[in-house]
Amino acid sequence: REQSAPRLVGLDDFERVSAQFHSFRLSLGEHPMPVLRRFLRQVPRAVTADAKKGRHGQRFRVAGMVIVRQRPPTAKGTVFSALEDETGLLDLIFHKAVHEKYQKTLSSNAFLVASGELQKDGYSVSLLVSKIEPLMPPETEQTLNFKTHDWH
Repeated sequence: REQSAPRLVGLDDFERVSAQFHSFRLSLGEHPMPVLRRFLRQVPRAVTADAKKGRHGQRFRVAGMVIVRQRPPTAKGTVFSALEDETGLLDLIFHKAVHEKYQKTLSSNAFLVASGELQKDGYSVSLLVSKIEPLMPPETEQTLNFKTHDWH
């Protein structure tokens, strides 16, 4: 008797990116942020490329993957991080008091929403962070199994 192959249901975009991060620690296709924008309503529409067009001192809110967290001993408690989305990187600056307030959020989430003030100096653009929040609930983020690259 001949058996037919089981019918498999294809993965949606979020499931595909989740599976790739779980297996390879990276996405083999598009960046995860456009996928998250399609699935999560709370994702800010501004992207890091918009920050580069912004003006010094402008309030700005952006979401992305935390690529790195650094706490140089010479920085007097200031912490630096980089947020990546589908358009590039944006450096984040956390003064000591802000970092202390959001330390757990910064250290335990790979995808964040950061709010603050744009700092522009020549071609350098960064966000002086006043607030961060997780982009998604912890159980959703855990399915991505994403790891950041931290140097201390």
